[in-house]
Amino acid sequence: MARRQTSTSDLKCPICGKTGTAKWQENEDPREQRGDLRSTLISVSRGFSINLDSPNYPRIFCTRCYSLIST
Repeated sequence: MARRQTSTSDLKCPICGKTGTAKWQENEDPREQRGDLRSTLISVSRGFSINLDSPNYPRIFCTRCYSLIST
């Protein structure tokens, strides 16, 4: 069975200063013998949104000023 661990990271908009958190889940890929962990973005706090155009690299935006947030 795959091992799962949840963590959070702080978010801060570089333009307007809005702060929040992002919730991530690490999933062990059972297809790989090395047990590599892959992080999946689960949710972001109010005031931020997730753009899933590229599921392997989701982008987080501030909903106040639409600035891209680096994680």
